[in-house]
Amino acid sequence: MARRAPPSPAKNTEHAGGYMNYRDWTASPQDFAALARLNTIQYPDAPVTAEGIERNWGFVDPQRPTLIRFVLLDGQEVALVETYPQGDGSFLLELIAPATTLHEYGPELLDYARQWAKTLGAAQWSLTIRQDDPRTDWLQRRGFDVQDSISEWTATQQPRPQPPGHVVLLPVGHDPARQESLRTALNTARQERNLPPFTSQTFKDDVLNFGLYRPDLLWLAQTPGGETIGGACLHVWDNAQHGELSWVSVSPGWRRRGLGTALVRHATQQADLPLTSTRLPGAYAHLSPLLTRAGFQQTDVWVTLTCDL
Repeated sequence: MARRAPPSPAKNTEHAGGYMNYRDWTASPQDFAALARLNTIQYPDAPVTAEGIERNWGFVDPQRPTLIRFVLLDGQEVALVETYPQGDGSFLLELIAPATTLHEYGPELLDYARQWAKTLGAAQWSLTIRQDDPRTDWLQRRGFDVQDSISEWTATQQPRPQPPGHVVLLPVGHDPARQESLRTALNTARQERNLPPFTSQTFKDDVLNFGLYRPDLLWLAQTPGGETIGGACLHVWDNAQHGELSWVSVSPGWRRRGLGTALVRHATQQADLPLTSTRLPGAYAHLSPLLTRAGFQQTDVWVTLTCDL
């Protein structure tokens, strides 16, 4: 399991609402249940389960240092802070607390997490939350700045466009050859965005470990001769009720011919999920027409906040 924060004295205090103390993560069944419950309360449109979190925890690098600290009120988890390194001195941050008590639980949770992260060389915190989330203003008053605005798009039910010519759309599933073809297609898109290519391991971690729970979530576009000319990926939340479009790639010679639209719409409709969405960072706002053609509409705005440590 991931390395935890060093134990610290629990703070046991009388609180207006009851008896308050803290507990650090140990990957116990109680921890998985608490993390699932608090995340679902904070993000009710994307509920998660203890079983799903436990399964995903198994994919975490056991050498990655991770802090998760709960606030307990009369023995019940009511808030948490989570942080861990993302690379290059940046640490991801998650702070979950009821809006009415954020001012009570938030400061001490942040202070503890900040000191823990700094001992591991953290230079910056980063988190992404809805623009209208009460935590946004609260964090900005504590030194966080908005670094990016991200639009969220949700799929609507529309007729499925046909791929151009004789292009065939194939599910990737468990086929090793198709998996490698998808990795190649995605790396073409990543190279254009100056992102590092997926290695075999990162492709497995970031794509296959999600897609193989639902083989129909990963798709290839090929010519009749077997040439791969595009790919699309959906990430599914653990309860299989919410899919998120994570990658679309189309070979340069096949762009502006409707292939990207057909791939996205086909993958979305074949997945048959109650909700499918995607997020579009400001730098990729030029892709919004593709999403519109594929049957998506903008439904929300998220912001990425950062804070120097």
